[in-house]
Amino acid sequence: DIAYYDQGDDKKQYRELLIINSLAKSLKQNQLFMVYQPKVETKTGQCVQVEALIRWHHDGLGDISPDEFIPLAEHTGMISLISDWVLEKVISQQAKWREQGIYVKVAVNLSSDDLHGKHIVADITNLLKHYSVPAECLMIEITESALMASYEQVINTIEQLQTLGIKVAIDDFGTGHSSLAYLRHLPVNEVKIDKAFLQGFQQEKQAQSIVKMTIVLAKELGFDVTVEGVETLSTLQTLAEF
Repeated sequence: DIAYYDQGDDKKQYRELLIINSLAKSLKQNQLFMVYQPKVETKTGQCVQVEALIRWHHDGLGDISPDEFIPLAEHTGMISLISDWVLEKVISQQAKWREQGIYVKVAVNLSSDDLHGKHIVADITNLLKHYSVPAECLMIEITESALMASYEQVINTIEQLQTLGIKVAIDDFGTGHSSLAYLRHLPVNEVKIDKAFLQGFQQEKQAQSIVKMTIVLAKELGFDVTVEGVETLSTLQTLAEF
């Protein structure tokens, strides 16, 4: 059936329709799953946090990138279905790890639709209570674009999460629509510098200067800082100096 649509937009539209229509069923069948990317402390080299990342191996289409299916889910109003599933998986996994003596904070990405929802804080509270997982074991990450979509509503949700004891980070900082002018007013705990800023990092002094100044600014404002996409020891050593 897929091969029939072998030209241009028809093929793309059919693929998107297939992804959307099979999403709910694939969640129930556990074709989607979570992987956990380590966040390493530059001073100690220890992994004390991980970021939860969703993956999908579709029966017919093979591996589907979240860069493809997440925007489709947001556009069709199905993102809450994914977010509910992810939160359940992550918090239940936390409970299993804690039983094994593994204590790490897990960061989870939420969309702007999630943050605008009236029940997201209550849903997270109920899951933490159900699995007996402390709130401080969870971190919520939001993108700059999600923050700007409805500033006051998102801030209200963030403050409620903070009250529970859940820390909040701005993901992909520097790639959205935010400005340094209002950064000091955000009730967040962490800034995550996007991996795009590491392109040419070891070869270009300008790239290093941008990252260094962003780190200095964020720390002066009282935020923790994570730099995404570190893949070489030399980059890690330079960032540790910063």
